[in-house]
Amino acid sequence: MKKFPVLLILILFAVAAPAQIKLNPKFGPAITGLASADDQFEFNSGWGFTAGGDVRIGDKFLFITGAYWQSHAAELIAVPVGNNPSGYSEEINYQKVHFSFLAAYQLNLVAVKMRLGLGTSYSKMTYWKARPNAIIDKDLLDPNMMGVDALVGVDVLFISADLHFSYGFNSFIPEIDGSNPWWLGLNVGITLL
Repeated sequence: MKKFPVLLILILFAVAAPAQIKLNPKFGPAITGLASADDQFEFNSGWGFTAGGDVRIGDKFLFITGAYWQSHAAELIAVPVGNNPSGYSEEINYQKVHFSFLAAYQLNLVAVKMRLGLGTSYSKMTYWKARPNAIIDKDLLDPNMMGVDALVGVDVLFISADLHFSYGFNSFIPEIDGSNPWWLGLNVGITLL
C-alpha cells in the first residue's frame, strides 16, 4: 500500500514528461458567501480578490493545479428571532490560501483555447478580522476546507481568463449548520512558457 503514492507520482511524471507545460500567473475579483441552511443567520456575499496562478500539464486533456491567495469581506447577519428581536450584523474580513487540483478538457483553435475543468480543492484560512466581541469567535471556525472546484476558461493568444467556482464540503462556522463556503472568481492573467 505504501508503494501506491510512489507509483502514482511516477505515472504522473511519465504522462507529464512529453506534455506541454504552461505557467499562468493570474489576478482578479471574487465574490464569496456561505450556503447557510440555518434559519437564524444570513450571510451576505462579499467582494474580494484573488492572486496566484496555475500550472497546466497537457494540451487537449489537462491536469491543472493552482495556488491562490484570497482576501474577502462579507456580512454575517443574525435574523431577528425570539430573545434577539432586533437582530444584528457584522462585517468580517478574512484571507485564505486556496489550492485546486482539476482535470480539464481543452479545445484548441488557431489563436484561441477554451477549457472546462472539474476537480477538488483545499483551503486554509490564514487571517480573520471582526470587531471585538464578535458574533463568531475565530477559534470556533474551521480553518481547513475541502471542496469541489469547476472552471470555464479561455486563452486568446497569451491572455488567459478563467471563471472559477469552488464549493466547500464542510461548515466554515461549525455553530451554523450548512455554512458551507463558496466563492466565484474571474481570474485574468498571461500564459508563460
